[in-house]
Amino acid sequence: MRRDLVLLTAGRALSTMGSEVAVVALLLRLHDEGADSWAVASLLAAGTVPLALAAPLAGWLADTVDGRLLIAISSLWQAFLCALLAAVHDPVLLLALVALNATASAVTGPAFVTVLVRSVPPPRFAAATSMQQGANMVAVLAGPPMGGMLTGLTGGATVPLWADAVTFLALASICLTIRAGQPVPTGGRTRWHGGFTVLTTDRPITVIVGLLVVLILIGEGVSVAEVFLVRDSFGASTTAFGLLTAVFNGGALVGTVLSGGIATPARALLTVVSASVGMAAGLVGVGLAGNLAEVFICYACAGVGAGVVNVAATTLIMLRAPKPVVGRVQAALNGLLRTAGMGALGLGGLATGFFPPATVFLLSGTAIALAVIAALAVLPVRSDAPGPHQSAPLP
Repeated sequence: MRRDLVLLTAGRALSTMGSEVAVVALLLRLHDEGADSWAVASLLAAGTVPLALAAPLAGWLADTVDGRLLIAISSLWQAFLCALLAAVHDPVLLLALVALNATASAVTGPAFVTVLVRSVPPPRFAAATSMQQGANMVAVLAGPPMGGMLTGLTGGATVPLWADAVTFLALASICLTIRAGQPVPTGGRTRWHGGFTVLTTDRPITVIVGLLVVLILIGEGVSVAEVFLVRDSFGASTTAFGLLTAVFNGGALVGTVLSGGIATPARALLTVVSASVGMAAGLVGVGLAGNLAEVFICYACAGVGAGVVNVAATTLIMLRAPKPVVGRVQAALNGLLRTAGMGALGLGGLATGFFPPATVFLLSGTAIALAVIAALAVLPVRSDAPGPHQSAPLP
């Protein structure tokens, strides 16, 4: 299992880095060809919206098809699309191909989780999740600069897109060599909305998902105020702005690594709540900071909290969800959080228009703290008790 986990983690991280390289290359291509801001926004939307819209179908497939086969087929499809993107310059066709690629990514997301759940013992699930998410985060950090460098050295997006295609071929090959658990038989017809049912009827899961939505709406929304805080409030350079984002992501990576020891749903729940408080404190600290060094320290702390929350919440939800619907649960969660992420940018833009950047961070941290208090107020006394679907899995 350790061999399979390492191979799958490496393959997923490699394909993620390839995708980040491709996104940067396509954005640079649009810019160099004279595209306006709406074209750039459309490209980003084409790569994001399908992840939310395809969630129900993606979850159903993950629960009914062998995860290895599903990832392999999707990866081959994405490799083919990347090869087409390398030769396409028509804006409409480009957006269509990007949307199709994102749809395939929506399918592989829950498939990775089902392979993990069916292959890793529950006490080791947090460690496996920490390893995968940590490797993926490193890939996300490394991909954009590599994409910019590769595009500059080769004079265009063709080579980066072909490189992305190769990473998907590598992932497909890896999936054919690992031994993963088969789909859990359900004994009857499966329902595409089983994941949403679990998210809304298991009390601890419902509360934590609600808290995650608030964290996404607020945590991603403050990214709009980052540039104004650094450039206007403190008069710092563009390099400082880039470093601030890197500091948060670096903190999230540290938090991801630190949360690998969670072994039970009760421990995961306590960790989510505690880390959310830490994230709130970090954002409040940014709002109260008197100099840029304090901003960096507090934002790094907020990043650590975000990384811990990510692993702990995933562990809680996957350990409490019944195995026959774990793919649909993950897909439903992905769709919900993606939708919240799209709303976060609008909310952040609205808040930054009304308040100074420091005030936006201060209000955001306070709102997260209030959300944690609300979550604690509605959690059941015994949050480690079996969920309503664990003894009788949903069809």
